[in-house]
Amino acid sequence: MVMFLTDGIEALVGLGQLDRAEHLTGMLEHAARRLRRDWALAQADRCRDLLPPSAATSPRPRWQQAMPAASLSGGADLDR
Repeated sequence: MVMFLTDGIEALVGLGQLDRAEHLTGMLEHAARRLRRDWALAQADRCRDLLPPSAATSPRPRWQQAMPAASLSGGADLDR
């Protein structure tokens, strides 16, 4: 579900519907924190980064920094 919601948020930003994008991003972020889902939280941060600074209610870490490196690689060593 997260992957589809983030696509929708990205489309809303592209259409200039920033209020709707902000609302959905907040919902995604709240659910990710409540359920302790690092991947969903990273996706919410990515969506927040798509919003212009005036639309974002507070500064957020970059989505790349929100995910532990092991989660991105599935725990596998990518240098092999």
